[in-house]
Amino acid sequence: MEPPEPTAAEKIILQWDSTASEDAADRMIFTGDRHEIDRYLDAVDELQKSISSAVSSDSSSTSSAALQIAMARLEDEFRSILLAHTSPIEADLFTESTQSEFYSQEFEETDKTSSEKRFEHQVSNVSTTSSCYKSAASIREVDLIPSDAAYDLRRIAERMISAGYSRECIQVYASVRKSAVDASLKKLNVEKSSIGDVQRLDWETLETKIRRWIRAARICVRVLFASERRLCEEIFEGLGDSRADDACFMETIKGPAVQLFNFAEAISISRRSPEKLFKILDLHDALSDLLPDIESVFDSKLSESIKIEAVEIISRLAEAARGVLSEFENAILREPSKIPVPGELIIKGSPELREMIGDDYLKSLTGIFRSAATNYQRSTWVRVLHSLRDEGLHVSGSFSSGVSKSALRARFKAFNAMFEEVHRTQSTWLIPDIQLREELRISISEKVIPAYRSFFGRFRSHIESGKHPENYIKYSAEDLENAVLDLFEGHPVSQHLRRRSE
Repeated sequence: MEPPEPTAAEKIILQWDSTASEDAADRMIFTGDRHEIDRYLDAVDELQKSISSAVSSDSSSTSSAALQIAMARLEDEFRSILLAHTSPIEADLFTESTQSEFYSQEFEETDKTSSEKRFEHQVSNVSTTSSCYKSAASIREVDLIPSDAAYDLRRIAERMISAGYSRECIQVYASVRKSAVDASLKKLNVEKSSIGDVQRLDWETLETKIRRWIRAARICVRVLFASERRLCEEIFEGLGDSRADDACFMETIKGPAVQLFNFAEAISISRRSPEKLFKILDLHDALSDLLPDIESVFDSKLSESIKIEAVEIISRLAEAARGVLSEFENAILREPSKIPVPGELIIKGSPELREMIGDDYLKSLTGIFRSAATNYQRSTWVRVLHSLRDEGLHVSGSFSSGVSKSALRARFKAFNAMFEEVHRTQSTWLIPDIQLREELRISISEKVIPAYRSFFGRFRSHIESGKHPENYIKYSAEDLENAVLDLFEGHPVSQHLRRRSE
C-alpha cells in the first residue's frame, strides 16, 4: 500500500528538516522573514490538530514523525534565540540605588552641643566597620532579552509544551540562562567555594569578601534573580498543566542561589571570635533587610527551599552573634579584677585579654558605647523637655497676659515629676568611665538647664501670683544643675532633690 501523500503542513516541516537538507541546517527560521516564521508555526499547529483527530493509523504515524522533526527543529530554534540574546547582566545595572536608613532625631543639628558632636564624630569613625547595611532599595527588574525575542520564545515553548516536550524545552532554557547567571555572579565576585573553602580563609580576607558579598547579594536578589523570574513568567506562565515558569526558574536559579548563600552559611557556622562580631551582624542585618525581597522572588512551592535556607541562615547568624557576645562576657568575668574605689570597676590589665579582643574591636566598642550615650539623651530627655514647651499655654487674646494658669501649673508639675523620676532611677546607674560620665552630664546640663531657666523666667510670675506656688515651682535652675551631678554614680541619692531657697 502506498504511503499517504504528505499534507501541506508536513511538506513545510520536512522542508526545514536539518537532517535531510544542508540548506535547512545552515539557516534558522527565526532569523528570517516573519511570514516564514508564521507559516512554519501554523504548520506545527496543523500537525497537532491532525494527530488528535486522525482516523487512520497510517496518517497518524506520518504526522507523528513530522511532528518529531518539528519539535527537534523548534528546540534548535529555541536554543538559537536564547544564545543570540543571552549575556551577563550589564555592569551599569550593578550600580545599586541604596540609601542609609536613619532614625529620626529629636534634636536639631544646630542645637547639638560640643559633647554630642564629639560623640557622633567618634561613632562615625567606626561606622564603616559597624553599619547595619539597611537599604531603602527594593526589587528592580530589568529586561534580560528584547521583548520580540521573548515573544518568539513563548510561541515556540507553547507548541513544544502542548506536544509533550516541556522537559526538553525547560532543559534548553535552563542550560543557556544558567550560564548567563553564572557569568553575572562571576562579575559580582561571587565565587564557587565550598563552606570549607570559606572557613579556611584568614579573617582579613574574609572581611573584604563579606563587604563584597553584601553588595552582590542585594544585586542578585533584587535585580538578577527577580529579572530571571520575570523572564520565566513572560515565556512560560500559563503554558501546560503544571507551573512551567516555576520549574524553569528553579532549574535556572537553584545552583547560583545555593552558591550565593553558601558563603553566608559558612560564616554563620565558622569558629567564633570577638573580632568577627560586627561583620556577623552586618551579614545578619543585610540578609534580614533582603528577606522580604527573597520571599517575593522565591514565592512558589518549588522555590520554597531557597527562602527557608535564607531564614535559617539569618537565625544561625543571630545565634553566632549571641555566642560571640557570650564568650566575650565569660572571658571578662574570668579575668581577675579589683575595686580600688567604691562604685568603680576596673579590670586588671591583661595582655592576653587585650590580644584576644584586639585594638580595632576595642575602638569599635567605644564608638558603640558613645553612640548609645547619645541615643540615651534623646530618648530620656526629650520627654522631660517636652513639658517646657510654649505650645498650648496661651489662650486667645493678648499674648502677654493670655496665659492659661491651669495649663502652666500642669507643665511645672509634669516637669517636676519626670525630672524627679529620672534623678531617682538614674543616680543608681553606673558609668565607670569618668570622662564619658562627665561628658554626658555636661551635655544634659547644656540642654536641660537653659531650657528650664528660660521657661522659669518667663512664667514664674504667673505661678507666684497665685495660691501655693511652692507646689509648682519646686526647684531653681541651680538645684537642677546640682541634681545632674548625682546621675550615673551607681548608688541611690540619700535625700530628695534640694528645694530652692526663697
